Amino acid sequence: MTKLAVAAAVAQAQAADYEGEDERAFVQGIATLVSLQAQRLTQLVADAARWKDEYL
Repeated sequence: MTKLAVAAAVAQAQAADYEGEDERAFVQGIATLVSLQAQRLTQLVADAARWKDEYL
């Protein structure tokens, strides 16, 4: 799911629908945020998978 989110964010950021460099930079910033959050969530899930059941 994270791979799909990152791919969609990148595709959206590269779309020709944006006017001017400011708008494109803003959307690319959002795409970067999506990518970083996806990586963070992937790491959180990996960490949680190592927890013992009795801790949940």
